[in-house]
Amino acid sequence: MIKLIASDVDGTVLKYTELELNKTIFDMIGKLYEKGILFVAASGRPLCELKHLFAPVADKMGFVCSDGAITLIGSEIIDINTIEKEPANELIRDIYGYRDCEFLIYASDKAYTKPKTDTFRSMVKDILYGGDVIISQLSDIREDYLKIAVYNEEGVENIENYFLDKYAGKFEVTYAANKWIEFNAPQVSKAVGIEKLKERLGITTEECMAFGDSYNDLTMFESVGHSYAMSTAKEIVKANSKYVCDDVESTIRRILL
Repeated sequence: MIKLIASDVDGTVLKYTELELNKTIFDMIGKLYEKGILFVAASGRPLCELKHLFAPVADKMGFVCSDGAITLIGSEIIDINTIEKEPANELIRDIYGYRDCEFLIYASDKAYTKPKTDTFRSMVKDILYGGDVIISQLSDIREDYLKIAVYNEEGVENIENYFLDKYAGKFEVTYAANKWIEFNAPQVSKAVGIEKLKERLGITTEECMAFGDSYNDLTMFESVGHSYAMSTAKEIVKANSKYVCDDVESTIRRILL
């Protein structure tokens, strides 16, 4: 019997052209909860974004946030993986001084930044739903770092060689596409969060299901017995999943509800 369903967000349960979830998914999550099945949003997004997206049912589900940096059931923190401050600050200072790059430092429920432009300042406020804090210096941050993101308006291809060559050995590179590269503590991935949830709930791999569409979902697929790649997923993701589907909600309803 399935007891945990983990789903990536962007490109999976939320189409890339959409900004908000279909409200019917909240009904589905509620029904799963009543049946003793935990729905988990497993995403590169920080907690403040995921809590906003899933607000009507946030107390009835789990979260693997920032690609495994922090894992929760409702508001209970199950696992947290922080980045060492010294190498992290080196990376952040490098980001700030390199070309037209901007940074975000993700903490448990907010993100810190020091915008160079009003455009980035406005964008950050929009994507974090107000969970952003503007700092003047790194010493302003008293919290632990969970994830660091570097942004370049002209595209990641202009900066990835520099940052990946210099820092990939010091951090886990969790995402490198479009305009962002993101770094976690070494060995941190969505699978880390899924494994901690399995341990906390006392469930087996075969009792878990996952949906995804991108490279950072591959480790999560290895932690579940039933993996589903989206039909729009990258070919390597499809090749490493047991099944392919067009839609998360309709697949779950057909199989379990």
